[in-house]
Amino acid sequence: MNISSRDVSGTCDTKCAYAFSYGEGTLVLHNHGTMLTLSVEDSSNKVSFNDRAYKVSSAMVVSPSLHRFDDELAAAELIVEHAPDRGGASLYVCVPLVQSYETSAAGVAMSSLVHWAADNASEEGDSFNTHDSSFTLKTFVPRKPYYVYTTPAGQYVVFGVLDGVPMSSADVRLLRQLVSPYAGSTGASSSTKVFYNATGPTAGIALGDGLYISCQPTGSTREETAVMYDRRASAGKDWSGITGGQVAAWVVGVALFGLCLYWLNVLFVKLDGGNVLSVPLSSLFTSTATSTTAT
Repeated sequence: MNISSRDVSGTCDTKCAYAFSYGEGTLVLHNHGTMLTLSVEDSSNKVSFNDRAYKVSSAMVVSPSLHRFDDELAAAELIVEHAPDRGGASLYVCVPLVQSYETSAAGVAMSSLVHWAADNASEEGDSFNTHDSSFTLKTFVPRKPYYVYTTPAGQYVVFGVLDGVPMSSADVRLLRQLVSPYAGSTGASSSTKVFYNATGPTAGIALGDGLYISCQPTGSTREETAVMYDRRASAGKDWSGITGGQVAAWVVGVALFGLCLYWLNVLFVKLDGGNVLSVPLSSLFTSTATSTTAT
């Protein structure tokens, strides 16, 4: 399947909303010959896509990539499979791994993973427990726009190559010594439509803990973005957000209003022996009403 901005059939926001809370756990690596699979033990992973709940079932690294990006294969690809909580098709989140001189936290983590495999699971069938309890998949998922398409195999969330995880040329060579090209397919055809979500994923949510994801329109473009609400706070108004500056502005406004009333009263005066006698505004309204009635 080729991922390109030129082949997008349209935008997809609400039905393609992807939110995740990938927890930390101990990473176990498995070398299957055509892929490195990643198992995260003792980890709580919660994912929402199109208002449905998922959990991670597997993750793998293949080289070269499963997808093409602008008709070119990337150096490698991370594919995370999610199983729905209530049955149905799987959700696949795919992140390209690109050969680059740049570095990032995700790139450093991927480099460590490849070197762990090279040192401890270099042959097909080998497994290795890294004993690193801080491993988390959220390190590799970009907070960037993504592409979405559906096949009989499941739904795919694919990030663009410009937002991929950077890998050094040495790490790419090392990975390709560990695994041979993966011959699998996404099940896409020439008629498969690709959609674009410009909002990107929501990270760090706590699904099922009194919090939920809601999509609200942001303007005439009909783009929608994920917004998090707390159900426990919906019972009453929260005034904690009022600042001292807002209170001061209210006080000044009241003072200005009073000052305006004073000068309006002074404008309506009678001159009596050089004395200025203020005429109350109430008497003005009374006299006006009396004259109207007389007329």
